[in-house]
Amino acid sequence: AGFDDCVVHVDGLDLLPCGTIPPNPLELLSSQRFAAVISELAERYQRIVIDTPPMQAVSDALLVAKQAGTVLYVVKSDATPAPMVRKGIHQLEQHGVHVTGVVLNQVDVEKSKKYGYGYYRYGYGGYYDYYNYTSQNQQETAQPAKATAAEDPDHRRA
Repeated sequence: AGFDDCVVHVDGLDLLPCGTIPPNPLELLSSQRFAAVISELAERYQRIVIDTPPMQAVSDALLVAKQAGTVLYVVKSDATPAPMVRKGIHQLEQHGVHVTGVVLNQVDVEKSKKYGYGYYRYGYGGYYDYYNYTSQNQQETAQPAKATAAEDPDHRRA
């Protein structure tokens, strides 16, 4: 199939599904063919997001990271121990991959509030309040969010 035949359009995003898993994914990811696909994608798109399996599970992430311009290390809240995160980032850096940032996902905001972390304990706003993600009755002393991400001078795009 041609490149355009493989791309799926969903809600304004172009997706390139993995398709059938090859018998040796590492061989494919380390091939010139994979590098050529990344090159073609870079010519067509401003941003390319590649989701890989966890660093500790298989070597896929390491091979893909070497092809990437920016690497964000995603950590599942309350599931990934800090030493494992440090080990994964160190492993990437040992192979010459610079980790631009860390994303903490699946954060239980209610649990954080219960234990007194962030906004509710220290009396200052955070990301969720700034972008008005919490409801008004949860924002004990917060001002309603006025700026959008586009208006926020501190907002950074990956």
